[in-house]
Amino acid sequence: MTISRVQCKHQIAIIYLEFLMDQNSRVVISKRARLKKRLMSELAPFTLENLPLNLSGDVFFNNLYAFHNVLGAGAYGIVISAIEKKHLEQCAIKIISKDLIEESEYVRICNEAEVLSKLDNKNIVKFHRVHQSNYHFFIVMELIKGGSLHDLINLKGKPLNENECCIIMKQVFNGIAYLRSMNLLHRDLKLANILLTSLERLDNSVKLIDFGFSTSVESEDYSLIERCGTICYMAPEIIEGKKYSYVISLPILGC
Repeated sequence: MTISRVQCKHQIAIIYLEFLMDQNSRVVISKRARLKKRLMSELAPFTLENLPLNLSGDVFFNNLYAFHNVLGAGAYGIVISAIEKKHLEQCAIKIISKDLIEESEYVRICNEAEVLSKLDNKNIVKFHRVHQSNYHFFIVMELIKGGSLHDLINLKGKPLNENECCIIMKQVFNGIAYLRSMNLLHRDLKLANILLTSLERLDNSVKLIDFGFSTSVESEDYSLIERCGTICYMAPEIIEGKKYSYVISLPILGC
């Protein structure tokens, strides 16, 4: 498989980002944010023909969706905004290349689709459907137009005030409480996985996303030991390799 210059640049940046994730300081997190912003600015002016993933040749995708814009990029694929042709509905699509993933990542994709299909809460991104073609997996979700909590903080250029924190965290806790009622643990809560429908009006705005690491857990079950998530946001129990349960969400929300 031939890897384009854009893909090479992207993979190098991802490796560097993962290195920075090992350094838990505000300075390094800021550097990581600036690097990701620069990377996305280089990747942003995409058309269907010059995407890192060969969507222009994916007949399945083009029969169902019209590409609009790139929203984000990861190690195994991209997230785009698109229009579903049949009903002319806007949506967000996480697209994963089958050529780039290993079996463990395939399990994550299936897990995320299964979990999202069961959830129905105003503070959790709404799942539409999952598809796969010969080349890609597609997880189709509602389109959140505002941005992430990380974007909001960068836009303001300073910490959120107390009132803003209260408005946002009340909604985050509502989403977490709902997951708790469904015996689910997210395990990758972070600024980038808390989306906002608007960066100006914060009421009824929060949507939790990215359930690839989520798992079922009972209230008194401390049998989980898998080390997963993003290092800067991991609970101490996970970092130290101890058994953990749903309570690991508490220190994460304090970050």
